[in-house]
Amino acid sequence: MMESMVNKNSSTNTPKVSVAIGTYNHEKFIAATLKSVLSQETNFSFEIIVGDDYSTDFTRAIIKGFVAQFPEKIIPLFYDGKVGGNENYINIYDACKGEYIAHLDGDDLMLPGKLQKQINFLDTHPECAISGHSMNVINSAGESRPFKTNPSQMYDLDYLVKNGCSFVHSSKVFRKNAIPPEGMDCSASNVGDFLWHIQNAQYGKVGYLGEVLGTYRKHTQGNSFRNGSRRDHIIGVFKDLMYSIDYAEGHGASKEACEQGRSRVYFQCAVLFLRKKELDLFKMYMEGAKNYARLSVKGRVIWSLRKTPKILYWLTVPYYFLLSVVFYR
Repeated sequence: MMESMVNKNSSTNTPKVSVAIGTYNHEKFIAATLKSVLSQETNFSFEIIVGDDYSTDFTRAIIKGFVAQFPEKIIPLFYDGKVGGNENYINIYDACKGEYIAHLDGDDLMLPGKLQKQINFLDTHPECAISGHSMNVINSAGESRPFKTNPSQMYDLDYLVKNGCSFVHSSKVFRKNAIPPEGMDCSASNVGDFLWHIQNAQYGKVGYLGEVLGTYRKHTQGNSFRNGSRRDHIIGVFKDLMYSIDYAEGHGASKEACEQGRSRVYFQCAVLFLRKKELDLFKMYMEGAKNYARLSVKGRVIWSLRKTPKILYWLTVPYYFLLSVVFYR
């Protein structure tokens, strides 16, 4: 079945879509990832660019096996040494020939119909530079549940900056001409997704599809758990998100939206530090949240109790646990 699908999708020399897959030590997952792309039924041609960041397991050998089977469909990028996730994706994007780029991490999955539905949306909504969608999450035990599920909507750069990202990176399809002429800014090393979305969103709106069209793996090998929730990692993520908002303010986002976005990041960090019982850092970051923008009702309640963090810890941790999940992705 895949062979006939490949032949149908390879009818033109220039593909409409390039699927960009970055992978590192994904020997348990990369085959399923590639199969989920190859099985996509579309009325347009697509290519798969897969960059392996010098894996130390059998990931590269598995990719070579797929390339031997689908040489006209899959283009591998191999390196003589580890280049890092950001540079790997930059190289993958540079190799993409399609009008659209579908980002997919090497351990995540496309569900049937994903590519066709997102390309149909972008073709009929030229004002949009990005399309994302709802996802399921599957953990290391194989348990699946909804993750990042929101109603269908369209929003602009200001909304993205104020509210954060509503979609997982592996759900994203974007126009290749939404890459800045100078190339992607990769300064955010702890959490780069938000900065990359902002750079694309300066060229058009984000279109979010409420349908679940992919699966995101959350496990100990995944990027989300790479550095755990150590203090230095939280601070590093905070700096990356603030840098991203600074970038947005210099590329079309309003000052009001950026101030609200900074307040949101301070607040999310404060809650994370509260969960870790880092009470001095909790109070410091709550001060930052209050200084940038008017807090929500819940935020004002937390602000009013900031000087009694031990009490606040037991009152709020169960409710705000989900914030850490959102924050890390």
